[in-house]
Amino acid sequence: KDIMKMRLKISQNYVKLVSDSGSMGLVSGVASPLRINAEVSGVGPNFKIKFQVENLTQSPMLNLGVTYDYDFSVFKMRKLCHSIPCLIPKIGYPFEIELMNIDPNGTADVIKIYVSEKNKVTPLICAQINMPMSELPLD
Repeated sequence: KDIMKMRLKISQNYVKLVSDSGSMGLVSGVASPLRINAEVSGVGPNFKIKFQVENLTQSPMLNLGVTYDYDFSVFKMRKLCHSIPCLIPKIGYPFEIELMNIDPNGTADVIKIYVSEKNKVTPLICAQINMPMSELPLD
C-alpha cells in the first residue's frame, strides 16, 4: 500500500512538471505509446467514468497499472487502482469506475488517470477528466 502511495505521489509530481512545461501527454519528449478515451455519465452525486486504454505500439505491453488521483474530500471511489496484465496492440482495454461526489456543495473537480508500467514511477500517459458539478441531494 505504501508503495502505491509513493508511486501515485511521484506520478502526480511528474504530471505537474510536464503540464507546467506545456508538453502534457508527452513522456521524455516522445509521444505516448498509449491512448485513453474517456466518457463521464451521470448528474451526480453518483457518476460513472467509462474509459479505454489502447496500445498504439506494434507489440503487446505487459503488467501495466492504472491509478487515479483526485481530491478525497470531493469524491469517493471504491477502487484506487487496476491492473492490466496484457494490452494487445490496437485493441482498447475497457474500464468503468463508479464514484460519488461527497462534497456538500457538489463541487466540480478533476480526476486524473495514470497508466504506468509496474515497478516504474514514470507514467506512460495521464488523462485529466473534468468532472461536472453534482446535483445536490433533495433533503
